[in-house]
Amino acid sequence: MTECASEIGSRIRSLRLELGLSQSELAGETLSASYLSLIESGRRQPSRKAVAAIAARLGCSVDALNQHVVNEDPKVGFAITFAELAVRNGDMTSARSALAAVGSDSRLNAPAAARMCVVEANLAESEGDLETATGLLEQLLHNDHIAGVTWAEVATSLVRCYRERGDFTRAVEVGERCTTHLVEAGLSGTPQHVSVGLTMASAYHERGDVARAASLVQSLVDDAERVGSREARGSAYWNAALIAHEQGRQRDAVELAERALVLISEGDDARRVARLEAAQAWILMSLDEPQVSKAMSLLHHAYSQLEQCGTSVDLATVAREIGQAEVMVGQPVEADRWARRALDLLGDQPRLEKARSWLVLAQAQALQGLNDQARNTARLAASLLESMDASRQAAQIWRELGDLLSREGDSAGACIAYDRALASIGLPQQSAIARISPSQPAEQGGTIDVQSAQPIKRSKETTAAAL
Repeated sequence: MTECASEIGSRIRSLRLELGLSQSELAGETLSASYLSLIESGRRQPSRKAVAAIAARLGCSVDALNQHVVNEDPKVGFAITFAELAVRNGDMTSARSALAAVGSDSRLNAPAAARMCVVEANLAESEGDLETATGLLEQLLHNDHIAGVTWAEVATSLVRCYRERGDFTRAVEVGERCTTHLVEAGLSGTPQHVSVGLTMASAYHERGDVARAASLVQSLVDDAERVGSREARGSAYWNAALIAHEQGRQRDAVELAERALVLISEGDDARRVARLEAAQAWILMSLDEPQVSKAMSLLHHAYSQLEQCGTSVDLATVAREIGQAEVMVGQPVEADRWARRALDLLGDQPRLEKARSWLVLAQAQALQGLNDQARNTARLAASLLESMDASRQAAQIWRELGDLLSREGDSAGACIAYDRALASIGLPQQSAIARISPSQPAEQGGTIDVQSAQPIKRSKETTAAAL
């Protein structure tokens, strides 16, 4: 060993408490709780075999426990903590300033650098820069200085980023690998395991594997109930609500969403509560008998809250849903305004939310009689989804575009759109007309002039992301 027993004991205790484990739970069948108590108190130097067993159950490497960790300089630690809080509160400018100051500090050691990298990844994800966030998170997943709760949070963020990039296959692969790691470490059923699993379930859901998602969510709901964590239960109920909605169990979906909101509202995370309010509004608008008025109230309240503590992506998501609500009540000008606000907030990064915002804009344009613009905007959404390998979502939008063209009497255009929908889910194009290239969409990234025909029916296939 390269350090005294008190140092490694203190580190083991800290990681155990982060994971919410008792000494008996960490000891498992390999060690005794009394032996672990002696190790944590510094009265017993653990054997190499004991360190290996403890590291496995904590979800970290042996080196991470054995390696001497130089204490953070107080100023460096404070600056990183400030940046963490700034990202959580949506103050990205302050977070960047704090990180810039830390990055130039010569007192930054390896553990502090790893911690700062986590903040940088969270900042990039919050600002919609999913490519940068994914790269940082992939590195952190294999960093020996990242363990316990932080490791599980990194894994959850990585799965979420791949999902939002439309790479559902990769999201599921990473999620499976990370949940296996947590189970092998003896952390099955912990809040961290539930969090990673639920995010992976949402990726299954997005790619159309509803049966697998439903099975996984149900097992995680059971885990969350057993663990008793308010946050884990809230997230589990919300994902269960999505599955119930997908399966047509509307009453169950509403009840589960309300239970999730009650649990999450008991905490002090205003941003999370606002995001869940918006998600609940989405379910209310997707019912066979939509409750648009109630949904609109929830959305505007969520937007006002997120202006204080949310990110640009949070605001864009709610703005897009407000636009959808305005479409449903026949207010296309307002719908157009909110959809454009969402697109402005999202910037140039390709992501599912951008495609969904384009679809709302297309609906608003169709309601205003701007049929050519509506077609081009819908093509933008479908083409973006295809480029992201989000085939199920792309097929849905191509189908809705086909419905729009059919209503306008454009049979040739409708056939092309329907064929593109079939191609998006892997069925080959058959008709000669399907091989005709559709008219070129408006240039991506440019402004589509609005001036406004029949609305595209709101799709029940569009899913809200898990929290």
